[in-house]
Amino acid sequence: MNHDNRKKDILNVLRRAQKALQQKDYRVMAEASNHVIHDASIYQDEDTIHTAIIIYALSKVMQKCLEKNTTINITLKESISAVENDNYTEYNRQLKNVAKTIQKTDDKISAYVTEVIEKARLKKGYKMHEHGLSTAKISELLGISQWELQNYLGKTIEKQTGKRDRLEIARQIFS
Repeated sequence: MNHDNRKKDILNVLRRAQKALQQKDYRVMAEASNHVIHDASIYQDEDTIHTAIIIYALSKVMQKCLEKNTTINITLKESISAVENDNYTEYNRQLKNVAKTIQKTDDKISAYVTEVIEKARLKKGYKMHEHGLSTAKISELLGISQWELQNYLGKTIEKQTGKRDRLEIARQIFS
């Protein structure tokens, strides 16, 4: 993915997130996160991975309890400006500011945000795995342990296969 496409994609996601925040529409925010994870999976770009995780976490916090959004909206504007100016150091700083702002909104949210961000990493890791990346590479990119990721993958795949009995699966494999 060339620099211009990556920049355009990140700006598109940030603008969609900003609009969703103004309209308090967490579903659009989650869709924006899912869109950007595709590129992150293919090109293994740290900026788009971080974008996907933060936007997803923000959507979950919005869904549950976020009322004050002015500060986050300003931070998203600054994030957009940073990407437009190719200043990815500033952009990553602004993403951290979004996470801090969410945590400051309410004492109870702090623990929730930490949990959401961890779950977001696992969910995005699952999506990356669906795109064919190895658990080792995903773990490296997202900063999570392979064991934690494999555990999540196993549980998620088991849920999706209709929770078949493990013994039945083993019998099918060795038949």
